[in-house]
Order: sequence, then structure tokens, then C-alpha cells
Amino acid sequence: MIEKFRLSRDRAALVIVDVQEKLVTEMKFLGQMERNINILTTVARRLGIPIFMTEQYPKGLGRTIARIAGSLPEVEPVAKVTFSCWAEQVFRTRLEASGRKQVILTGIETHVCVLETALDLMAAGYTVHLPTDALCSRRKDNWQSGLHQAHGAGAVLTSTETVFFQLLERSDTPQFKELINLLK
Repeated sequence: MIEKFRLSRDRAALVIVDVQEKLVTEMKFLGQMERNINILTTVARRLGIPIFMTEQYPKGLGRTIARIAGSLPEVEPVAKVTFSCWAEQVFRTRLEASGRKQVILTGIETHVCVLETALDLMAAGYTVHLPTDALCSRRKDNWQSGLHQAHGAGAVLTSTETVFFQLLERSDTPQFKELINLLK
């Protein structure tokens, strides 16, 4: 049971859900979420952790914001119209091909696409970690409701810093020395 709470760089994948141009204008905690997603993407890239990105109906809601997508030119977003990323076959195929069974789930909206994805991933046997400071919704009560439901279903509520330290594992490595300044 305790292993559910311990992330491993060899088993983890990072998923960024629907951080798109027309959606972000309404989001609470936007600056904090962007900063923390960028910290997590930097750590994931440095440690070789696969990164996946989705876009909900990009024709109408725009693309992933440049402040996130610009640092991930190698990541091709998966367009979707389903609320759950898992329900989109392209996403499912890519995640399954990675062989990773732990998912660090970030993005918007916590109570809609993130929650639906978390529920589906857990039903499919994945362990889901939700860094609460890398998620947001338009309203705080919806953000809290999404977290409450996901946690009740078995998701691990965590923080960006906890994910950071779990993935890096120790302080005497070149990766740690290189990345610790991200938290300042």
C-alpha cells in the first residue's frame, strides 16, 4: 500500500491536461499552476520521464499556451473532445506504449477533464498523483470538489515540491544541483 504514495522516475509519466488559450483566461490560481507545471516539465525532461499533453477541442478553445508548449516542442498534443484523456484512443495508445503505470496529472479543469481522466486511469490500473498546486478550475469550490472526488476514489493528493523530491530521490546528484533552483 505504501508504494502507491512513492513516485519513481522509472515508472512515472507526466500528463498536462488542456492548458489552452481560451480556457486559461477564466482560471483561478493560474500563475501558480503555470509555474508548477513548468517546474514539473523541466524535471521530467531532465530525468527522461515521458510527457503527454492534451487539448480539449483545440479548434474552439485554442492550443496549449505558449508559456508551456514553447518549452516542449517535442511533445505533440493529443486533440480530444472527450472529457477524459483516457477515452481518447491516441492518448491511451501513447501512454500504454510508454509502459509507465504512475501518472502525475496536471492541468485544467480539476473537476472536469482532470477528474474524469484520473477516474479512468485508476480504473485501468494506474496510480494517479495530483499535485494540487499544478491544477486549477474557474472556481475554488469546483477545484476542491474535483480533488475531493479524486482522492476519495484513490488518487494521491500531493504537491509540486513533493513530486520534485520524490523523483530526484537524493541531493548529491548533478540533477539535483541543476534543478534545485527551480524551487526558489
